[in-house]
Amino acid sequence: MAGNQYLLNGAAANTVLNFGDGGYIEMADFSSGGSQFVALNANIAMQGSNLTIRKTTGSGAVTQFLNLNMASNPNLTGTLTIGSYIYLGVTAQATIGNVSSIVVQNNGTLTLGPSNATFNQAITAAGYANAYGAIRILGSNVTLSGGITMTGDMGILTHSSNTGILISSALTDGGGGYAFHRFSLTKNDGTLTLTAANTYSGKTVLGRNLAGYTGGITILDFAATGAPVQDILYNGVVTAGGLEFAGSPLASALQLAPHSQWQGGDG
Repeated sequence: MAGNQYLLNGAAANTVLNFGDGGYIEMADFSSGGSQFVALNANIAMQGSNLTIRKTTGSGAVTQFLNLNMASNPNLTGTLTIGSYIYLGVTAQATIGNVSSIVVQNNGTLTLGPSNATFNQAITAAGYANAYGAIRILGSNVTLSGGITMTGDMGILTHSSNTGILISSALTDGGGGYAFHRFSLTKNDGTLTLTAANTYSGKTVLGRNLAGYTGGITILDFAATGAPVQDILYNGVVTAGGLEFAGSPLASALQLAPHSQWQGGDG
């Protein structure tokens, strides 16, 4: 049954929920489910800095789901941390518009809901093995412009035929050799474009070895403003992880626009 397991809403618009500095939301196992989320609804205005959303201590590896359904939170600032096995849904760009950075811990998920939006936060993320990846993008014409630092193998999930998804700043791994996974649900004609000089050194994996997933179309756009002349992938990397197309009955594609010099290991 779909719906909200718990719904918190103010009696009037802009009812303040103040977390202070370093506050947190804790979720116990089975406080939510994949079709029954916990939701902070439209009347709530979240306030505070350096908020963490996490599982309760000692809970298991069961993902819990929280949606932020308000249009904006102008007084939510600092770093937003999404703990392991926490799925956080964001309704609008302004829901986290004044957050400066986002940390997604391994097996957590940041889900970005809107279309036609730019998210300029610096993102630190790890995880790809759960159903949703570390970053899940639901809309079209969504730009991530703040840079993504991988602290482990990391995956981005996009949806079906959604297009115009752009990562315009570098994917890095601090020398950790982590892999970047890019996969999509259901259809293989959605696009994700990379334009920066990406310096991670692990594998680049398009698709995943699960039914219903594909790698979609991944575009390396060398004509974009600020793009390197060559090596959008593995820029300056001595030993590159290479390219891998993961198994799926739906084809994945890598498109070079308009030209490139490929550097990679055995894929």
